[in-house]
Amino acid sequence: MIYNCQQDMTSWVNSKNTPGKFTGSTGVSVLSARQLSGDYDVWAKKDEFKNTAPVSGGMGMHLLQKMDWKPGEGLEREKN
Repeated sequence: MIYNCQQDMTSWVNSKNTPGKFTGSTGVSVLSARQLSGDYDVWAKKDEFKNTAPVSGGMGMHLLQKMDWKPGEGLEREKN
């Protein structure tokens, strides 16, 4: 009985499979053209990070320190 149910479900799934066609949903709410064309951008401004305080704690700092990073170093491979 379970074998027959499994076979029925497998055949149903295979009948719904269309290569190259996405049949699900991502749940993303896409912004409208009106929302995208505002008077100002909501992204970071050019000078925004020049006036912020250096990171002094938190999970990101902990992870960087585990990788032998020290304050003042760059994040590149050469650390400059």
